[in-house]
Amino acid sequence: VGFRAAAAAAATGGSGGVSGLSYGAHAAIASAVGFLFLGGGTMTFSTDNASVAALWMATYPRFPQNASDNRCHLQAFRHLYALAARKRLLRAVDAKSGVDVTAPVEMRVRSGLPR
Repeated sequence: VGFRAAAAAAATGGSGGVSGLSYGAHAAIASAVGFLFLGGGTMTFSTDNASVAALWMATYPRFPQNASDNRCHLQAFRHLYALAARKRLLRAVDAKSGVDVTAPVEMRVRSGLPR
């Protein structure tokens, strides 16, 4: 019974299936989670014009209806986010030995309050 229901939902052309979400919604959620944990938390996105353009093309708002739908959004465009990714990692390293060390760090945000 479960397989028949899943097959019937899949045959509707990506209109929601068993979960009620379209293929495009699943793709958007997966991209958002990937962006959130980019590089295991060691990377972020750059804000220069080329990076913003690459991110815009990677997240173009018309997601596909099913896995083979390439009419509105080419599959390759989804990978352009990699052009905007930059390594952002604060490491405290001993100058002589090159070994990682622990060090107290105080960060200030634009409001001037310490974090």
